[in-house]
Amino acid sequence: MRLADLLQQKEAERVSQLHTQQQKSNCPVCCDRGMVVDRTTKTSRTCICIFERIVKRKMGEANITPKEQLQTLDSFEFRKPVHSQMKQLAEKYIANMPTDYVMHQGRICTTQDHCLWLGGATGMGKSHLAIAIAQVAIASGHNVKVINCVRMFAEIVDCFSTNEKPKMYQEAMDATVLVLDDIFKQKPSDFVIQKIYDLVQWRVQLGLPTIYTSERRLGNKGEEANKLNPTTIKDMDTSIWRRIRKSCGDGTYVFEYF
Repeated sequence: MRLADLLQQKEAERVSQLHTQQQKSNCPVCCDRGMVVDRTTKTSRTCICIFERIVKRKMGEANITPKEQLQTLDSFEFRKPVHSQMKQLAEKYIANMPTDYVMHQGRICTTQDHCLWLGGATGMGKSHLAIAIAQVAIASGHNVKVINCVRMFAEIVDCFSTNEKPKMYQEAMDATVLVLDDIFKQKPSDFVIQKIYDLVQWRVQLGLPTIYTSERRLGNKGEEANKLNPTTIKDMDTSIWRRIRKSCGDGTYVFEYF
């Protein structure tokens, strides 16, 4: 057999083998090797699937389910005129996310407050936008946690009676970017309110981004706090309200529609 024919046969076998591997593998680009080789330039590069695997793993670590991963900015539906305003605020918030992260006494912190408050009735898309922001933060390489406050509040109470350390609460303390979903859906006990104050104060001190969603109004300046019939966050605890509002740009990153 001529050399040219032999080389052609070998190349055909290689292509056939590669095609078989592509059919069996998860990644048709690198066949699960993680590297892509350019035969022309004799160079190699990391396959995009490696980065996709890292992001997928970080999504799981952030408590974002596969179904929730579909909740992106692009998939946000405009069912009401206010939805356009919500998305614009979310995009503005993302565009101004801190970039000056530094280490201070073993903790990541920033020099600026950058929090977001999304308030409204059920079905407004608050959680959708919060998770969309969280996914952008994950893609940027941040340590992100999405915490359901109803479950976290229950865990705080349970751990108090058993003298254990609440796992979700500690995750909320440690996250670089945090989503506190459904905060104060129900009025918590004074003990839980104190724990939430400690969490909010800690994150404000470090300047860590926090996205809050709630079915309660935050409360405005000039409003008297109604302790007997609390309906707003300000009614429940003025110290928490004051810190959240200030960290949200004193109202710049506050959206409410009721």
